[in-house]
Order: sequence, then structure tokens, then C-alpha cells
Amino acid sequence: MSIWKKLDKITIVYECYRHQNNKIPTAFVVETGNDAQLKTAINWARGWDHDITPEMVTIENKDFSFEIISSAGNSYNGGKLSFWMCRIKKDGIKTFDVGINVNLLVDTIRESTLVNGKMQNKVFFAKLDGNLGVLHEDMQEYQQFIKDQTLRDNVKNGKKTTKWQPGWTYQSLSETVVMHGYYPQIVKNTSKYYNGLYPTVTQLDFNAKDKPVFCTYREEHSYSELINHLCCEIGYAVHDKCSSRITGKQVFVIEENYYNNMEKEMLDATRDMFVNSKYHIDDIVIYAFMMFKINPYTTIKILQLTVDLFDITEVLDFLKDRYVFINYNGQEYICAGYKAYYQKLLEIAQEELRRKN
Repeated sequence: MSIWKKLDKITIVYECYRHQNNKIPTAFVVETGNDAQLKTAINWARGWDHDITPEMVTIENKDFSFEIISSAGNSYNGGKLSFWMCRIKKDGIKTFDVGINVNLLVDTIRESTLVNGKMQNKVFFAKLDGNLGVLHEDMQEYQQFIKDQTLRDNVKNGKKTTKWQPGWTYQSLSETVVMHGYYPQIVKNTSKYYNGLYPTVTQLDFNAKDKPVFCTYREEHSYSELINHLCCEIGYAVHDKCSSRITGKQVFVIEENYYNNMEKEMLDATRDMFVNSKYHIDDIVIYAFMMFKINPYTTIKILQLTVDLFDITEVLDFLKDRYVFINYNGQEYICAGYKAYYQKLLEIAQEELRRKN
């Protein structure tokens, strides 16, 4: 998740020239107080002449006049540069040119009035994913900027927790996740060298302890999309530990029919993977066995469906013939292709169910 960063004050570092000839200088915009970035800016401004001390000014980040000067030129490394040169003016400081990230600039142009390249609104600088952009209050993106600052304040000052409740969202600066519950990590996938390749090695531990399971959350996600997203992210959704986060809101409740609904959605997600996300097929085993403790029949249904789908759906060549290994009860099984792999996993699940009963 990308969020805007506010720059309360900025330090403008002007590029050094021994012979300016009244040329408008290029400058580097630094967040005041960021010493590492300031050092980078000073080195850039000096160029090859390390005896020069660049001119710098620190100023409130607001009320700048803005004009587009030139589009992205060619990079020394080939291709196009990622910024357009823009001219910045403000009373009390020297006019300067600065590179503005082209992707951010597109939104600014679309939501602004420009006359001969000059913006009619006063702007301020902000950063998104480390890239420099400009905003003004009449932009829709400005509303997102305000929300992002609220999130930053909440994460910085709010009470954090590591006590997770299923169905609730939790926020950090980088992402919002939803906690799906505590499930045993029966499956651990690793790899090893074999015949010139590094095939998957699935280790099965039916005595594994329960661990919290999260996936990415967005406001627009329906419950079906949440489960589908969980299945696609399952390879890194299980956590031994998760850093403290701000508690968000409750988005679902684990009630009487919850696991029946979850089973249905997981079966749908499995079908979807064979049609649209074939590279996730080897992750099906993780969420299938995640359900074993709650309802082993759900595990068996998912594995049986997977085996059946290999017969009726076109799959990638590497899934047909690549070797896959299973470690179970001290034995290693070598499976020639993923269909054989899921067939063996189905047999193991059925064997464990008989033991359980």
C-alpha cells in the first residue's frame, strides 16, 4: 500500500556552477531534517567539484508557483528518465528547476488548470513511494493525501496490539490486513536440488501448533474476494509473529455457518486458480490442510477437486511432469507431476482422517 508523505519544511539544494551565466539552476528538494538525503543532495549539487559549497535554503512547504518546462529526456543508461523538469517560483527564494515524477505529474495535470504550461493553483511538495510530486487542495488526490496523514498520525500515536481477533482488520503504515483466525501450519513448502532443478518439498506435520493467519484487506473486497485473496496469498499468510498494529474494524464474524461458507469459497478459489492463476496451484495444499483440524472433510474435498481439475483443465507443462516431494511420517515420497502429488496428498489426508476417527 502506497501512502503520501507530508513534507512540513523543505531544504532546497541548488546545483553548483562556476559560471552560471544567469542560468536558472536545477535543484534537489530535501525533507528538512533528513540528514542522509541532504548529504546525497549536496554531493549531487557539487558534481565533480568537491571544493564548492552549494547554496541551500530552508523554507515552509507551501504556496509555490509551478510551470512545466520539459518532458522526460533520455537516460544515460538508456530509455527515458522518470521525471519531467518543472520550474518553481516563490517570493524570497531563487527560482529553480526540479524533476517531478512523471506518474505523479499526470494526476496533477489532469486535475489542474494550466495556461501555457503554468499551473493556476499554488502547490506544495509531497512524496509517494519516495518519488517527488506536487499537490494542491483542488485535486482529488489531495483528499487521499489528507487520509494518509491521518493514518500516519494514528499509527504513530495510536495504541497498538499483538492480540489478534478473527474478522478484524489491523493497520500499519505499509498495509492493512484482516485476521482470518488461528490455524495449524501443517504444511511447510521448501525446495531441494534434484536432477538439475529445485522442486518443491512439502513437509506435513499434523501436530503443528495453531498460528495466526492474515491476508491483505481493501475496503472494496467482498467476503468472497477476501477468501480468494487469502488463498492466493497463503504462501506467506501464516505468521509465527506479526509486528504490533493499530486495530481497525470488524469485517466478518465467525458464526455457525462460517466454515461451511469458507469451504465453498475455497473450492471456488481452487477452480479459479486452474483457470486464471495457474502459478498458484502449488499453494492449494497449504490452505487445504490449514482446514484439516477444523474440518478434515473440507481438506479432502479441496484435494479431490484439485485432482479432478487436472483431468478437465489445461495446465502448465511444468505441472504435468515436474517432480514434487512429500515428507510424511518419516518417509519421503517422490511424485512425478503435480497430479500425482495431489493424489498422494489426498491419500494421506484420508489416512489421517481414519486415524482421527
